[in-house]
Amino acid sequence: MPFHGGLDWGSASHAVCVINETGQVVTRIEVRHDADGLAGMLARLKRIAPPAELPIAIERPSSLIVEALVAAGHPVIPIHPNARQSLPAPLPCRWQQKRSGRRLHAGRHPSAPTGIVSAP
Repeated sequence: MPFHGGLDWGSASHAVCVINETGQVVTRIEVRHDADGLAGMLARLKRIAPPAELPIAIERPSSLIVEALVAAGHPVIPIHPNARQSLPAPLPCRWQQKRSGRRLHAGRHPSAPTGIVSAP
């Protein structure tokens, strides 16, 4: 798969980062936690690649946003929040949000967990 995404969960908004197969950042999206925000995120992701070809890693294994991603056809990869700390090398996407201080780490690494939840 040439694209991979990561979603950093927030209480009012979420941060999404998508990288290509060489690790270059393709897009960064701030997503409001409401129906319009989720619809906008799904539309932007669909412009990058068909949903089945754009897996999204997220720290939460279940939520409305996970349900929306799975319903749209994205493979969803739940990642334990502490998993990032055990990787031997930095991942290619770091996005510091000035307002909230959150950081988004997205990318694929050989040591990353591989469990995938996808639409039936």
